[in-house]
Amino acid sequence: MKERIKWVDWTKTICMFLVILGHCHLHETYKSITTIIYTFHMPLFFFISGLLCRSNWSVKSLIKDIKFILIPYMTYGLISIFIDSFLSHRLSSDVIYTELIRYLMGYDISIGPIWFLPALFTCKQLFFLFRCIDYSHYTKLFLFITSLFPIYFIFHQNINLPFFIDSGICALPFFYFGHYSSEMTKKIKQLAPSSQIILFIIIILLLVPLGQLNGSVVIADCIYGNNLFLYYINAFIGIVLIIQISISLENKSHRIIYTFAYGSIVTLGIHGYILRFFHYYLPVALGYYKPTYSLLTALLYSTLVYTICFAIILVIDRTKLSNMFGLKGGVISPNK
Repeated sequence: MKERIKWVDWTKTICMFLVILGHCHLHETYKSITTIIYTFHMPLFFFISGLLCRSNWSVKSLIKDIKFILIPYMTYGLISIFIDSFLSHRLSSDVIYTELIRYLMGYDISIGPIWFLPALFTCKQLFFLFRCIDYSHYTKLFLFITSLFPIYFIFHQNINLPFFIDSGICALPFFYFGHYSSEMTKKIKQLAPSSQIILFIIIILLLVPLGQLNGSVVIADCIYGNNLFLYYINAFIGIVLIIQISISLENKSHRIIYTFAYGSIVTLGIHGYILRFFHYYLPVALGYYKPTYSLLTALLYSTLVYTICFAIILVIDRTKLSNMFGLKGGVISPNK
């Protein structure tokens, strides 16, 4: 825990909670909350990935990314294929083959939040490609700006490329922002408490109306609201907001926060099925199913699901198959 950046652990924990909350089927009354969450929660994960990326491309780094990004993607994909096929009573070799091809192609957002993993892999390799170019900063800036044209094209054509390459390309600015944000985070840490409060108020006053103005965002499907540039502005504002909150909580770090941050890929991969059980199967069995919920109910569901994910992270981390689920294995000691 001493070697980790504690505010980053808080950022990942808060962000993952927002992901779960965004999947809780909030009532139409709270649509604005869902809109704001979707504006920045996944960009924030790309930002953190860029922040923590301190290596250059190598065969070793590629193998590591395959091991901790692509293999977990396929693991959760296989689990999803089995569960969905079993629950729909369509468990057959033909169905499994069709679903497996769908995951391998990786352009159908119905696979759930694990779309982030192949998109992250694409984004990270593109970032390494830019870093391999040993030119001046101006040349790298030119190349980066040039890379924005495909993003603009994807936005206007609303296309879906295999393996979520399009989402990975569009997330590249967030990855860059995270990688070169050390000075920004230092300045936020140095702000006086009164300045922190003023910054927080300014961000909220900007984020809420601008988020509503841009509309709904589904980054996995390359839907960025009404305006691509407004989307990026909103996403960057939201990222700064969560960073500021996380930095203010840095001194309140705890093993629970460390575990949530460490096991964020596990939570990403399994929370949907736990949420489905509490949102649909259990209420239907008890006879009081509601398609949407109040904010308070959604918060309770999210907390419950997150707690269950915490227990699952502890269990998986102690198995020999932890790498397949995106964990390094044996990291969370019960004695810490």
